[in-house]
Amino acid sequence: MEMKPADLIKVLDACGKNGVNHIKIGDIEVNFNGFVKVLESDYPEVVSGSEKIAVTDPNFEAQQEIERELEETEELLILDPVAYEEKLLKGQLEESENNLEE
Repeated sequence: MEMKPADLIKVLDACGKNGVNHIKIGDIEVNFNGFVKVLESDYPEVVSGSEKIAVTDPNFEAQQEIERELEETEELLILDPVAYEEKLLKGQLEESENNLEE
């Protein structure tokens, strides 16, 4: 099998970029060191389909709001227990298992 030097260079370059360990073409035998050199120019700046919007859980924002309120309540319990007790007595807070003292 006869191969032009320019074609051989392309084959070796492709092998090197794709992690080939060993190649033998006729009398030519090449062992690669296992390292793949990746250049930024090898990849496009924009990947097709990346502009699509991911579907999110419709309850995600509500869950985050609940978690934020719980965190604020727990902070209040630690930083200002009197204010926490006042809000609890006024019915502005619901006592939860996380906020109970043992």
